Amino acid sequence: MNGIILIDKIFLIVALLFSLFYGFFCKQIWFPENKNITKSRWLHEVWFNFVGSLIGWICIYAIYKSLSIFTWQTLVSNILWQHIILFLVGVLGIIGLLPYVLWGISRAVDQLISKILGRT
Repeated sequence: MNGIILIDKIFLIVALLFSLFYGFFCKQIWFPENKNITKSRWLHEVWFNFVGSLIGWICIYAIYKSLSIFTWQTLVSNILWQHIILFLVGVLGIIGLLPYVLWGISRAVDQLISKILGRT
């Protein structure tokens, strides 16, 4: 039991460190050419990228916790479509693309609804 608790703590520390990294260094990562970003925009981007990364780590953790009860022989047969969706969201969040993918999806839905309603 202590090994699982230690793994959970290590996972939490890694998740927080990488989420903080994506949050605080988002300007250098996503906007390296834009030196004149406002403080409020920077704080928004820090929060946006921190939360996106943390959501990714939480998704991967949920997969780990739900599948860790199985042996290697039975693991593959117990993977569900929910695990695949969590994995995709988790990877997008961890690599810092979740906010932008969600924004792109919302823009696509907005444009689709506009076309259906005949708006330009």
